[in-house]
Amino acid sequence: DDANAGDRFGRIGTVLLAPGNDAIAQSEQGVALALAYDYRGLYAHFGSTPLGFPLQTWVGGLGWQGSIGQLSLSADLSRELLGDSLLAHCGLEEPLTGRDWGLVTANGGRVALSLSDGPMMGYGFVAMHWMRGTGVKDNRRVMGGAGLQWTIRRDSRFGVKTGLSATLMSFTDNIRFFTEGHGGYFSPQMFTNIGVPLIVSGNKGKRLSYEIAGDVGLNWFHEDSAPYYPLDDDAQQLRDGRRDALGEPLAATYGAQNSLGVGVNARAQVTYHFSSQLVGGLRAAAHFAGDYQELVGGLFVGYGFRPGGAPAAPALPHYWADR
Repeated sequence: DDANAGDRFGRIGTVLLAPGNDAIAQSEQGVALALAYDYRGLYAHFGSTPLGFPLQTWVGGLGWQGSIGQLSLSADLSRELLGDSLLAHCGLEEPLTGRDWGLVTANGGRVALSLSDGPMMGYGFVAMHWMRGTGVKDNRRVMGGAGLQWTIRRDSRFGVKTGLSATLMSFTDNIRFFTEGHGGYFSPQMFTNIGVPLIVSGNKGKRLSYEIAGDVGLNWFHEDSAPYYPLDDDAQQLRDGRRDALGEPLAATYGAQNSLGVGVNARAQVTYHFSSQLVGGLRAAAHFAGDYQELVGGLFVGYGFRPGGAPAAPALPHYWADR
């Protein structure tokens, strides 16, 4: 992990490191607050990033979804927290100055549509978000995607779907590293993915339901080179002047790269209806691609205020629910 190399964290790379002072472990804990509302195609959520983290801010969003015959449309505006790393998700303290930096939010909108015809569905979406963080260089993300989905089997208790999907994504700047001014989130200048998903869902009686989904895809991305300190010319000059024990100049930029590889994603959810208004369950997800892996798990509880209004799963902020 780049964040565990001492001279590639915060401003440490502007000074000479003592022997053995090249590893930094990090952990944070906190509790997030969120309130969600969903009524007849209109939905909203508002909350805080986890309290107890070095930095806090608000998150939320407004959206609409509806249909005209077999055509479904949706649109939303949101401010969501990124979850790529502790720096992006929590914010961290810079060891030399004591300043907190990080906590990156994606601020923007998304429009999506789908068209169903019997067992087949086609869909597409476009989205644009501006990435903002404390002490982090501003960035912009543009995304688009499309796909086809086929229902192989569907009855009252069991269903299987598969399909084909393609996604494009581009960021203005590469700031995925962990020196000050970077945000610690994946931000390639071009990313493409072609994947084949498989979704299995069903229920056991009236109370228990489940969904297991996964996809295997081919990923290609390009990253531009990036300075160690994109917001601080003085720190960048200090880094440029550093030499190692042999008198050789230390790297002051992260190199550009192209990467081609296979990505695997999986997620599962089990939901139990305790009553007509109360649900609870388990969620888990795993993501693997090249030298990157992520495991996420958790519990959820949802309550519907109207009789018989318990949601299939509670409305959660996108940074958790979409993982």
